Amino acid sequence: MSESQKLALSQSVDGKIGQLIDVSIDLDREETKLRETKLQEQIDILNQKVATLTGAITDMELNIQNTTQDDKYALTKAKLIRLMKELGYYE
Repeated sequence: MSESQKLALSQSVDGKIGQLIDVSIDLDREETKLRETKLQEQIDILNQKVATLTGAITDMELNIQNTTQDDKYALTKAKLIRLMKELGYYE
């Protein structure tokens, strides 16, 4: 509500009622700010958790990549048999 509207309406309302309305509006604004502050704190906590989880996912992806690179050097049964055939221990 603009100041001109407030002034026009305040002339038709009793002074105590006008004060009550002003106090109610101020109280509502304070409650709204408090709710917004709590929500912002929750958002900040969630953003921190997201950052932590993103870091953990990145670490896991790196571990997976390193594991698959190590697997190409792993000695499997088929590779062992082929090696033994090449060395003459297995026919």
